[in-house]
Amino acid sequence: DFLIHLIPSYVLIAFLFVAWKWELVGGILFAAIGIVMSPFVFMINYNRTHDIGICLTIILAITFPFILIGVLFIFSSIAKKKEKKRMAEGL
Repeated sequence: DFLIHLIPSYVLIAFLFVAWKWELVGGILFAAIGIVMSPFVFMINYNRTHDIGICLTIILAITFPFILIGVLFIFSSIAKKKEKKRMAEGL
């Protein structure tokens, strides 16, 4: 049972390795995870609490970090491409 509950963690670790290797692809993956997970997290919590404020707070705590990480990986990828282009023009 313990290993079955660790499967999501293993999947996220695999996505992190992809993001380190290919930043743009990893950034899109992380952002997509956060965006796709948000409605599910909202509906589960809304059915339990029937309070929109609590649901939005939970979404910010659970899914916003994935979106933020994705955006940061995407910005890093864009910055590296600009730096490579600037270095190529300088030589």
